Amino acid sequence: MNKRGISLNSTIRTNCKSLLMVLLAAAALLAASAEAAVQYEATITRTTFGIPHIKAQDFGGLGFGVAYAEAQDNICLMADAYVSAAGKRSQFFGADADGLIGLWPAKNIDSDLFYRSVPDITMDSQDGTSESAPMVAGVLALATQLNHGQNIGPINPVLYGVLGPLGARAGISDVVSGNNSVTDPNTGQVLVPGFTAAPGFDVASGWGTLNA
Repeated sequence: MNKRGISLNSTIRTNCKSLLMVLLAAAALLAASAEAAVQYEATITRTTFGIPHIKAQDFGGLGFGVAYAEAQDNICLMADAYVSAAGKRSQFFGADADGLIGLWPAKNIDSDLFYRSVPDITMDSQDGTSESAPMVAGVLALATQLNHGQNIGPINPVLYGVLGPLGARAGISDVVSGNNSVTDPNTGQVLVPGFTAAPGFDVASGWGTLNA
């Protein structure tokens, strides 16, 4: 046997074509800005057993090579994981279709609600966390500097015990309207009913967003 076999469950096999179409659509959008993007290079050499050996000149190229080899071997599994983590299984495959939460069978709507679970705080972003995550990290880095370089430790006790209840006085802007429902971008139809924001802590926006 030259390559390790991977057994896909029926849900992943059925959805594979749709998952690939989702990834291809995303790739087409990214291609529009490819000229301005950083170009990564890697050399992938496989053994007779199919194990990839990856060489690159830097960590960016190495990450590119690892992702490329992983996609060659497990593109359907990767696509399935991306759609699950984004909480969009119901949008693409139907709310009542069978899926998984980790290793446990679940309806797609239950999976979506699980992955779109209660946030601590929210940040404005577009199709991901590429902007909001480093913004939060930057705020916490400033807090560490103000703490004379000492690690401030887990933030949740302070967030829930002090910052959140103080609201605007602690730099937290409360989000009081809107919801996190999943809608069809073409028709506006609600595919996965979400939660509605309200004054104070809520399951749609947490304590709100950072005013930084």
